[in-house]
Amino acid sequence: MRRLNVPLSQTLRAVLSLALRADDRDMRLNPLLLRSTLVGALGGLLFGFDTAVIAGTTHQLTEVFHLSAGALGLTVSIALWGTVAG
Repeated sequence: MRRLNVPLSQTLRAVLSLALRADDRDMRLNPLLLRSTLVGALGGLLFGFDTAVIAGTTHQLTEVFHLSAGALGLTVSIALWGTVAG
């Protein structure tokens, strides 16, 4: 494969000029896309928060319920699947 010696700024300028040539109707804000993006972002944020909370309780779960490594893994797995389902 041959490598071209084209400056990055020139490449970016070419890509942006191609992207800006799109029709105005393609550049409008799509409500479905916006709603899907917001729901996906909120879902990712909440799943990350739940994962952090579950990870923070593993030490206490092990001490209080005297869990083995396998039982702790199963417990954490069930809790994580619960956050996906919920």
